[in-house]
Amino acid sequence: MLTTGNQLRAARALADMDQGTLAKRAGININTISAMEKRGGHGLTSGLDKIRSVMKVLEDEGVEFLNHGHPGVRLSGTVRPRPLLFRRDDVPGRGWIAFAFDYAGKRHTAFLLYDALGAAGSITERPEKLFDDRVQQILAVAAERVDGNLLDSDGKMIIGELPPVLGDG
Repeated sequence: MLTTGNQLRAARALADMDQGTLAKRAGININTISAMEKRGGHGLTSGLDKIRSVMKVLEDEGVEFLNHGHPGVRLSGTVRPRPLLFRRDDVPGRGWIAFAFDYAGKRHTAFLLYDALGAAGSITERPEKLFDDRVQQILAVAAERVDGNLLDSDGKMIIGELPPVLGDG
C-alpha cells in the first residue's frame, strides 16, 4: 500500500514518470501529486480513492509497494522492456510524424498519422506537441506492434489509430 510521500516519489522514479504524467493517467490534479510527495516520510492524507488511482498507474508500470515495517518500493520481475524514443521528426504538410525508437534490442521506424492524434483537417496545435503529449501511449502502441510482429516487409509500421485517452471527447 502506498503510505508516504517519499514512497510515492521513489515509485515515480522507478517508473520514470513525471508528476504531470502520473496525475493525468491517475485522473487527478497535478497539485494532488505534489502535495502527496510533500508529505515526505509522513502518512498521506489524500482520499483513499486518489491513493488507489495513483497506485494502480504505478503498479501497471511494474512498481510494487512494500510495507514490511518500513514503506518501500521495488520493480516487479514482470516488467516489460520499455521502448525508448530515439527521435521524432515532423515534415509539415505530409500528414504524419516519423519517429524511431529502440525496443527489444533493435531500432524501429514508425510513422504516426496526424489522424491518430485527432488532428486531421484542423490542426489547432503543432503536431509535434500533440505527439509529445501522448508519447508514452504512442510508444506503447508501437511496442505492441513489434511484439505482435505487425511490421511491413521493410520492418516499419504506420500507426493510423491510437486508443482514446480518458477525457477525450
